[in-house]
Amino acid sequence: MSKTSQDNLKTGTPTWELIKPSWHLLIKNYEQVAFFFFLPGLIFILGSFYFSKAHLSLYHFLHHPKYSFNLITGLVLIFVWLIISIVNYAPSLYFRIEAVKQSGNAPSVFDCYKAAFKYIGRAWLSEILTVISISIGLLALIIPGVIFFRSYILTPYYAVDNPKLTIKELFKQSRGQSVLFSKYIYTTYLMIWFYNLIGVILFGSFSLGSIGVELISYVVLFLPALRYMDIRTSSKRS
Repeated sequence: MSKTSQDNLKTGTPTWELIKPSWHLLIKNYEQVAFFFFLPGLIFILGSFYFSKAHLSLYHFLHHPKYSFNLITGLVLIFVWLIISIVNYAPSLYFRIEAVKQSGNAPSVFDCYKAAFKYIGRAWLSEILTVISISIGLLALIIPGVIFFRSYILTPYYAVDNPKLTIKELFKQSRGQSVLFSKYIYTTYLMIWFYNLIGVILFGSFSLGSIGVELISYVVLFLPALRYMDIRTSSKRS
């Protein structure tokens, strides 16, 4: 690769410059965000809340209706959240990618399901393999885990946006295109962590403060999709 090509490839957008576009995408597509993220998140938070109020001993379960109601309600809500999360995963990735591509004019929830539901298997497989590779790297030595994180964290976006590529090709492309964008990928996810931390500081002490934490995190909801498209666009300049 020539030096000119390398210089073009290194032209990435600083993470702080992506926060404002992420916010605008959130405001413009709040209905889809509510369906794909807020409602499932609310179900999980309520499930966790009820579960935390339950008593796991058999005696309390049999003799105290309050505890049995809390336990059953919590487990049911968490199970519902799990099913919704599995079904929503590929369409929600597609929604964020298309929102970035179309400058905020994202498809409807129905169109996202219609276009991306068939990719649910490859999206989840890429996600699971990514988590496994990062976990193994962190357990073996910290540095390999950090490198694997940079290389593969955006692979699910590649999986949904490039349906003709095999899983092996997805990981290869993700690894290859991420090499020159290491600092941008790391800062993207550090920024997400930072906003979650702000949410915890502001709302963590409240009974259902997780709702506030979730709402704060939506400010940077589109950062991974914006970073993915930034990498793809910059890579095509070579």
